[in-house]
Amino acid sequence: MNVQWTPYSIPLIVAGCICAAITMAASRRGANPAAYAFSVLMAFVTANIAVSFFLLGSKDLETFLFWIRTSFLGGGIGVAWLAFVLLYTGCEKKRVIPLALVLAVEPITVFVLAWLNDAHHLLWTSAIVKVPADSGVMISVDSSFGPLFWIWTAYQYTLLFIGFVLLVSHISRSAPVYRGQCLAVAVALVVPWIANALFVAKATPLRHVDLTPLAFAVSGICLFHAFYRSRFLETIPITHADILDANPNGIIVLDGHGRIADVNRTAVSILGCGEDLLLARNGVEVLPALALAVDGRDTELTLRQGDVDHYYSMHTALVGNGSGRLVFLADITEQKQLSDRLMQAGKMDALGLMAGGIAHDFNNLLTGITGNLSIMREQMESSPELDDLLGQTEQAARRAADLTRNLLT
Repeated sequence: MNVQWTPYSIPLIVAGCICAAITMAASRRGANPAAYAFSVLMAFVTANIAVSFFLLGSKDLETFLFWIRTSFLGGGIGVAWLAFVLLYTGCEKKRVIPLALVLAVEPITVFVLAWLNDAHHLLWTSAIVKVPADSGVMISVDSSFGPLFWIWTAYQYTLLFIGFVLLVSHISRSAPVYRGQCLAVAVALVVPWIANALFVAKATPLRHVDLTPLAFAVSGICLFHAFYRSRFLETIPITHADILDANPNGIIVLDGHGRIADVNRTAVSILGCGEDLLLARNGVEVLPALALAVDGRDTELTLRQGDVDHYYSMHTALVGNGSGRLVFLADITEQKQLSDRLMQAGKMDALGLMAGGIAHDFNNLLTGITGNLSIMREQMESSPELDDLLGQTEQAARRAADLTRNLLT
């Protein structure tokens, strides 16, 4: 292989070793999908550094162009970076993988076209080499970029930029303990980004030398620090918004003027209108019960949703120094219905006890009546009219006794 040792060789070897170590360390933190994606990302970075080692050490144009074509493997860095950020910020793996496969079509296509560039010249149109007389001195190659190279570059920058915005936005809403991770990852992205931009603009000391692999060495050091200082990838940050949305109770945040500053998904569902229609509205307009609410005390209110009444326990509390209020809405519909059923059952029990007592006393009275009728029939002289009256009376008493037994049952 026609490759020589250059002043960049040692820094590139160090950078490659650091990134390879991070690749292995990330693969061992497989408790979350983001660790695997980050491992793939660092594997691409390690491969890119290795390619740069041979590229910068090339002694002739043919070897140089071979490694230039191979360097387009670096197109996977942007895709792996965005996939990592999406998984790190909580996107589901089953959604990220198909997206990554679609995004990988462009880098794969460009990599294939790089080996056919002599036929179409879409990536570079010319390459002139100046071979130095002394050994150990890098060759100088002047080249002109083709239109496909700029498309490939813009595509990579777009993926990097989208991932950067998503990451910073997510971490800024997470717990402060994750801010160190955010800073390390941000620096790890921005440094190679700047180095590559300088190369594309031909603003580096050596116009043909892409310092991006060396910049990734700086990224590797930042990430290495994050691994063992901020416990990067051992835990995944969860934003406060995700915590609020996971709460089964409705939560409304009011500012110092009583206007709605934030709501979670449950509160949006309870109030029955979109979040965009709730924000900045006066809380009393949305929940009139807030006008009489006392901080620290629970208030029961009824909200009609469709044709069904739902019951909620509303609790309000001051935020910080009183600059705002938190409103909690707990659905107590089931408890309320259960309480009503228990109360109804209690009423039925009381009614049953009362009816049983009345029936028992009434049965005692009927026993006395029927007993006296029997005595009257034995002691009185027989008479058809009296016998008929006594029979009707005894029959009525027996019917009343049957009714009493049914009532008791």
